[in-house]
Amino acid sequence: MDDTKQTNGAENIVPTPWERETAEREFALKESELVISREELAIKKRESELKEEDQRYSRWLNPVFLGLAAATLTLLGNIYVTHQQSKAATEQEETRSKNSLLQARAKAQSDLILEAIKTGDTTKAANNLEFFVKLGFIDDPDGRIAAYLSSGKNIPVLPSGSGTTHWGASNTSIFRPVSKLALDSTQRVMSNSVGMVRYGQGFCTAWLVASDLIITADYCVAPDKAEGPSVFVLGYLFTESKAVTLPVSSTPVEVDRNLGYAILKLTTSVDKSEHPPLSLATREPTPGESVFLLHHPEAGPMQISADADECKVVTVSPTGQAEFSHSCATVGGSSGAPIIAASDFSIIGIHYGKDVMSDVVLNRGRKTSVIRKRSKVLNAH
Repeated sequence: MDDTKQTNGAENIVPTPWERETAEREFALKESELVISREELAIKKRESELKEEDQRYSRWLNPVFLGLAAATLTLLGNIYVTHQQSKAATEQEETRSKNSLLQARAKAQSDLILEAIKTGDTTKAANNLEFFVKLGFIDDPDGRIAAYLSSGKNIPVLPSGSGTTHWGASNTSIFRPVSKLALDSTQRVMSNSVGMVRYGQGFCTAWLVASDLIITADYCVAPDKAEGPSVFVLGYLFTESKAVTLPVSSTPVEVDRNLGYAILKLTTSVDKSEHPPLSLATREPTPGESVFLLHHPEAGPMQISADADECKVVTVSPTGQAEFSHSCATVGGSSGAPIIAASDFSIIGIHYGKDVMSDVVLNRGRKTSVIRKRSKVLNAH
């Protein structure tokens, strides 16, 4: 009985405080180790995820892949640029072709209009124009031609033969000697400032723009004329021997090949009271207006072309451009002559030779309004 009690007593031993504290510390340590293990596991899992992600991106950052990608982008860029350039070239060519067709059509219609009015008769010219407009051979989108025809105004016409006539005794009805004009007439007074410029065997008409400056067509001082301008013959109405001959400097003061004029310097100034310089008009020529020319046909005495029916402005280029055409009678030697408006005696142009369109022969002029605006020499005087 005593032995049994001792055994049961051993089984019911209560732990001491120290033992309990030790056990609790060990438990806490185990929990800490467990937490650490979990964190280490989480860290390893994150490292594994990062490694997988790095491997996934590393494929795109591979130098070989990047090189292929760059080459592909360059190729696509070149294809796009080539396509755009080809497209632009095609559009440019289409535009050029369209403009060429429009210019050709405009030229053809211009020739047709000139043919229509080359009758010498205003009624016939009006009928011709109306016929071509109605058939669609001449464009009239704004109805301006039709309106002009219905207005009853006279239509400018060209001579049925041509716009030029050769100088000779049989043509006195077209060329009239200036010497036969009344001394107090405006045309005769203006002729005192018009003369002939000689260069070796060549000759042109020229006129005073200052007491020591004359103006003429630019090709009258062209480089192929080796002798160059030599003298200016002033007051040549009867015989050249009775005219005033003034030396001209061999070097032009100003030449504009685009506008078609040349300004030359006299070595001796003229008396302004006897030979007043002529001013260049600032206004534009008007189609159909009557004009006259003072000139030296074939280096002969000064003549005037002033036929009211046959000496008119025909076509005029847009404002700012220098070209226009006229139907006055001219021949060699007339180049450089002043083209003078019959209405107000303003010099609206310089005669610039012939302009052949189809079988129609017109004369060309250069607007003084454009020349005056652009000439540094004239603006300085």
